[in-house]
Parts: sequence; structure tokens; C-alpha cells
Amino acid sequence: MLPFLLICSTLIHSGQEPEPPPELASVVEKAAVHCFCDTRTPVVLDLAEGDWVRIIEVREPWSRVMVPGGLTLWVHGRYVDFDGRQGRLNARFVNARPLPSTEAHSIPVGKFDQGDEVLLLERKGEWVRVLAPEGLTGWVKNQQLKKLPTLPARWQAEWKSRGQKRRQSFLKAADSNQAAGQGAVGESGQGGDRQAALAQARWNREARQHLLQAELALARTPSDQIQGAAAQDLQVQFGRVLWISGESEILLRARQGLARLDALVRAAQAPAVAVQEPPKPVPVEKPEVEPDPEPRPVPGLESYHLVGWVEYRPRLYASVPYVIRSGGQVFGLKSPSGRYALRNYIDRKIAVRGTWRPGKIQGLRVLEITDLRVLPKEP
Repeated sequence: MLPFLLICSTLIHSGQEPEPPPELASVVEKAAVHCFCDTRTPVVLDLAEGDWVRIIEVREPWSRVMVPGGLTLWVHGRYVDFDGRQGRLNARFVNARPLPSTEAHSIPVGKFDQGDEVLLLERKGEWVRVLAPEGLTGWVKNQQLKKLPTLPARWQAEWKSRGQKRRQSFLKAADSNQAAGQGAVGESGQGGDRQAALAQARWNREARQHLLQAELALARTPSDQIQGAAAQDLQVQFGRVLWISGESEILLRARQGLARLDALVRAAQAPAVAVQEPPKPVPVEKPEVEPDPEPRPVPGLESYHLVGWVEYRPRLYASVPYVIRSGGQVFGLKSPSGRYALRNYIDRKIAVRGTWRPGKIQGLRVLEITDLRVLPKEP
């Protein structure tokens, strides 16, 4: 009895809260799981009516979901050590991609971690298609899902059973392809490279269309209305061009458009700043912790608080696992609204602005994000 009371006392004093119950949904019609919340992005799995998913995040009209048994994804072969079909990742933060390519259209769904176990399904050149851990997620349209009204009593056992059936079906299909000479575990030729090239050409065309629409909207919107939701919509349009395009000219125009948008937003905010009341006197009491000086602004992105690379460091910063390295310093990042899934930006260069909050970790300042922009890869 005493050990039980000690455990309960530890949990109470440590401030731990019970994990909320999972939110399960059933597929109401055939559904495609995309690598990003956009129908133009590659499909990583097809779901049948009645299949289960676990909803991780909602971003209308999409939901980010976990699938029993995991998704089928591509990873470069040098990062996986195989023993037959069984594989194990030999490096950390390895991109899990929907296609055997590093082009812009092959948007990573997340990162493999060192030691993750996978099952080999197919090879294409230096790439391998694997059945990934369930923790890697995809996106499904909300209209194709129906949330379960109550959590089944034995949902864990049912989830595990559904995952085992899906894994068996994938392995059976891979064996059939290998027996038919399609090389499930052997080489498959240059078809993947040609498919990737065609897909990138299609994405470049779409990027040019998005850019023209964004430039036209920016030119037609009155300068005094370029703020709030209108500014965010334009940032999303230009940001999408930076995300999918592989053409240097288009990327340059998109960056110039964002620079003009930032200048107009600052100009629209300037009058409001000018008429603000003078600040109240600072209290005499000295704060417990002196705030660090603000990071130096980056030319062209002065309205953003930080510009840098996103990292995932749960072992160093357990309460704030996502951090940004900027100007030789490390800052914590949080998205309380859930608008930004920070795991999608690991190893990406971003610009963020928001509100500074005191962190629980000494010496680590935390920025609650209100606006995030993905920056293009540097040449």
C-alpha cells in the first residue's frame, strides 16, 4: 500500500496530467492520405471505407492523422541497415518522403529517428520504400472522416489488430511483386526518376500560376487594407510558391513579393504606433530575472523576431522540445493555437514573430508564434 501512495504523491506533486483519450475516426468513403494538407501533394496511402485513423491535429478542412500499421514512405538507402526485410535507421532526423526524390514536390511527412524499425517493401535506385512507424502521420480531408462518438472499450486491441492486418497485406503485395519480377526488393530502373522529373515540372507550372495570382492580389489590394487576414492570405500564397517551386526566377519574384508585403504591413502599422500613449513608468522593483537583449534584426525581415533553423531537442529541453537556432543563440518555440505543427519545419529555415514568454528552463527564452514563414533553401 505504501509504494502505491508514494507513486500517487509523486505524480500529484510533479504536476503531471493524464494523457487525454485519443480521438478516433472512421473513413466514410475512400480517402487518400496526403503528405501535406493540399490535394496537389503526393498520396502516401489509400484508405478504404471503415478504416480507422487517429486524429492528431485539425486544420480545416484537413486533419493530420495516424494510421494503424503506419504509412509507406521513401528514405535514402544509406540511412537504413537491413537484415532481410527488417530495417533499422542508422542516423537521426532522416527525412521520410512520399516519393523517391529530394525535389520540392516530395515534401517530407516528418523525420525518422535513429533506431526506428521499418519493413522493406521496394527499391528504386538508391531509395527504399518502407513501412514506417505509426508516429509518422499524413493528412486527410475532414469530409471523408466520421469521428467515433465513444471510444470503444478495447480500442487498443482493435487498433493493434488493424495494424497487423495492414502490415501483412503490404508484405504480401511486396512478395507478389517480387515473384512477378517487378523487383520489390531488387532494382526497378529509371521509372522513379522520370516520374519525379514530370512531377517537378507540373509543380513548377502550378508555382508560376500561384505567383501570378499573389502578385495580382497584392497589386489590387489597397495599401491600408494589407494587414490582418488579408496579409496572412498573401503570405500563404507567396510561401506556397517558395515551398513547391524549383525555378530560381520564380523563387526570386516570390521573395521580392514577400518583401513588398512586409513593407506595406509595416507602413500600415506605423500610424497606429505613432499615436500610442507614452509608456508608463517602470516599477522600482527589480525583476527576478533580467530579460536578454532582443535578437538583432535580419535585413529584409526586420518585422520578424527570429530567423533561423528549427531543431528538435527533447532531451535538452523537455518542456520546449522545438527550438530555433538564430544568431548563435537558441530560443524555444511554441504554437499554443496549434496553427503551426512545428515538427513539419524541422531542419527548415524559417522566420517567426510572436510574443516572448518566460521559459521554465533557465536561460531559454520562449517565443509563442503568431506568424511563421518558410524561407527557401539557400543555393
